[in-house]
Amino acid sequence: EVRIGGKTARVRTWASEVPVAKTVGLDPAKVKFPLVITDRGTEEGWVRYTVPVGTKLVNAVKTGSMIEVRGASHVLLDDMTLVGGPAEHVVNVTTSDCVRIRNCDISKWGRAGRQVFDSEGKFRICEKKPDGSFGRAINYDGAIVIGRGTSCAVVERCYVHDPNGRSVSWYYCHPAGPEAVYMCCPDHSTVLRWNDFIGSDVHRWNDAVEGQGNSHENGGFNRDADIEGNFMIFANDDCIELDGGQRNVRSRGNRYEGGLCGV
Repeated sequence: EVRIGGKTARVRTWASEVPVAKTVGLDPAKVKFPLVITDRGTEEGWVRYTVPVGTKLVNAVKTGSMIEVRGASHVLLDDMTLVGGPAEHVVNVTTSDCVRIRNCDISKWGRAGRQVFDSEGKFRICEKKPDGSFGRAINYDGAIVIGRGTSCAVVERCYVHDPNGRSVSWYYCHPAGPEAVYMCCPDHSTVLRWNDFIGSDVHRWNDAVEGQGNSHENGGFNRDADIEGNFMIFANDDCIELDGGQRNVRSRGNRYEGGLCGV
C-alpha cells in the first residue's frame, strides 16, 4: 500500500507463475529456423512454447537468430533444450512486452572463427578476402538478446553454457567474443534471476552479461531491473556490465568468478 500526497493506492509484484491459455508443443523434426514468434497473449492467458520431454531443438544451418520473438506479448519459452549451431543468437527478443524465458538449457551457438594474431589477436570470420585478409571480428554473439522496444522481460532458471566461439584476452586487446546475455537497451523492467551463465577456460565469455551503449542514457538494462541469484563465471572482461543509464537497477546476491571484473 502506497500513499503519496494524501492519495492511497495498492500495488502488487509480478506473479512468479503465470496463467497459460495455450501451449505450443514444438516438434524438433518439423521446426523451421528461424522460428519467429509473434503471439499476443494476455495477462489472463499466456502463450507457452515448449518441446516434448527428452527432446531438443537443434539449429544446424541458419545464421542470425535461431528464435526471434518480435512484436509479441505475454509469451513464455519454457523447459527447452536449445542448441544454437551457427546462429549468432539463440533467442532474440525485440519490440515485445512480457516475455519470459524459463528453465532453458542453451548451448553450442555462435561463430567460432579463427584467431588472427596480426589483427589484435581477435577471432575473425574465416572467409578470406581477395587481399588475403579475414572477415570482420566476431563479437556480441549473445545466446539471449533483450533488445530495444522490449519491456517486462524475465530470464530465470536458465543454464547457458559452452558457446562455439572464444573471447580474445586482454593480452592482445579489449576482449571480444560470445556472451550469455546481451542487453540492448530495452525500454524497462527486466529480471535476470537464478540463472547459471557458465563459460569455460577454453570458451570464455567476453562478458557473461554484456550491455550495449556504455555511455548512453538508455544503455545496458536502461531502467527498472532486478538481477538476483545468478552465477556467472569465466569472462575475459566483466561478469556483468552495469554501466549506461541504469536507473533503478538492483543487483544483489549474485556470484562472480574467473573474470577480470565482477561488476
